Amino acid sequence: MNKESIIQFFKDRPSIPLLSICREAGISATTLRGVMSGTAPLTDKTIGKLLPVFKRYGYISYSEPINRIRTILQDERIYYSDANVFINAPLALEQIAMKTELYTLLSVLDEKEKDLKVLKTLFLDEVKTCEICSIDTSHLGFFPKCDTCDFD
Repeated sequence: MNKESIIQFFKDRPSIPLLSICREAGISATTLRGVMSGTAPLTDKTIGKLLPVFKRYGYISYSEPINRIRTILQDERIYYSDANVFINAPLALEQIAMKTELYTLLSVLDEKEKDLKVLKTLFLDEVKTCEICSIDTSHLGFFPKCDTCDFD
């Protein structure tokens, strides 16, 4: 959480009064206005009081989706060939759930970033070649499959 995210929070939610947030968080309006104008520092104590209140009103910390994306991309099952529901239903359903969550998180970040390509590049640094034959797969999109061996 930083000054810009606090300002954006109130811009995105014009119907929520600053005084109500301050009252719920237990901080003074002077403190919050000072943080937003840059005349007062944003301390860990202030963040600790504001964050739970902001989350109740739909605030998503930028690091939460990023950390979840990293966790999903560290799971090797997402890189397997797409499983067939009739042959391996648990894996197929897990892959579908992981990919759906991944695309949802990326779209949430895209709403904030407006540059999905940069985000994809950030998270795909390690996944550029096929694990089996070392063919470059970076051109194949978000879930690379090697045309030569198809990860089988």
